[in-house]
Amino acid sequence: VVMRGFGARKRPSEGILRPIQAQCVVFDNGHTRVALMAFDLCAVSYSQLIRLRGLAEASGIPPQHLMVNASHSHYGPHLGSTQPHPQNLDYEALFTARTEPLLAAAVADLQPAVLDYAVGSCSMGINRRRVNPDGTCSSMRPEPRKPIDPEVPVLRVRDAAGKVRALLFGYACHPTTLTGTTPTGFQIGTDYPGYARDWL
Repeated sequence: VVMRGFGARKRPSEGILRPIQAQCVVFDNGHTRVALMAFDLCAVSYSQLIRLRGLAEASGIPPQHLMVNASHSHYGPHLGSTQPHPQNLDYEALFTARTEPLLAAAVADLQPAVLDYAVGSCSMGINRRRVNPDGTCSSMRPEPRKPIDPEVPVLRVRDAAGKVRALLFGYACHPTTLTGTTPTGFQIGTDYPGYARDWL
């Protein structure tokens, strides 16, 4: 497939470094439902977002209660911003087929749960807009004088017996730990968010 994220890529993907995932969690407090969906993609197309909102509504989730998150991995297929990439129509159909049942399956699996919330910390992120003495920007160079957000919010979902059913976390760091032109730069993958997910 055509990948999204690095302008220097001039050819499609050449294999899979790590399988990418689509995930969904639904919460219901007896009054309303909310859903969070997460994808190992750079972005989700607007047409796919509209489709997902329709699926949410069919599952009793108001469209405004659906949050769709793309990890912004630069190693996923190009779904486009408004429309899919013309060379990725087969992948668009696969994405649709694989994500179609997620919301309904999450609703069907609703169980009583206890939610725990904590905030951790990570110093991996950097501000990458270094300012030169003359005030110009050096582009992609670390700028330690500028702030970063080190917080890592974590939401834990436990069942009635205390067993962990899900962990949701976030971190403000651009997933570009590789480059787009190395051999692995042409392989589908998750970048660091997938490894962080595995570790958690």
